[in-house]
Amino acid sequence: VTPNPTTKQTTISNVDKGGVYNVQVRAVSAVGSGQWRGVTSQRTYRVPSQMSNIKINQTVSGRMINLRVTWNQPTSDRLVQHYDIWYRIQGISSWTSVTPNPTTRQTTIRNVDKGSVYKVRVRAVSDNGSGWWRLESELYLMLDTDSGEVPLVICQEVLLVR
Repeated sequence: VTPNPTTKQTTISNVDKGGVYNVQVRAVSAVGSGQWRGVTSQRTYRVPSQMSNIKINQTVSGRMINLRVTWNQPTSDRLVQHYDIWYRIQGISSWTSVTPNPTTRQTTIRNVDKGSVYKVRVRAVSDNGSGWWRLESELYLMLDTDSGEVPLVICQEVLLVR
């Protein structure tokens, strides 16, 4: 790696996330090279991986329709502090977050509207940052709370967004 002689710094590229790197420096001039000095160790940050197997089930409590969302742990689960879960109704551009942020791999979105298409996305968050969103499942709820009909899942899709 060749540092910038003016700023006396450089960037080391193409490192592995989560890897540990030892760095040493020395002066180089027209007369020769100096001694290597010190060793600095640095672990590159690693954000949580993406969740998998997101499942959304509809539940009914009295006249209230809820969505129960569950997912598998990311492979870097030990890093997770909490999960971000956002949802929206198709045709509405703004997302609503589930609060408080769950620390377990499940949550319930309460009192959703029958006859609406919902999109739900989930990501893990650690002290190193947020992982990739996992957008899973569009649900069209056709629940008639008077007759107790079961909601109908029209389609399931997986899209990756950051």
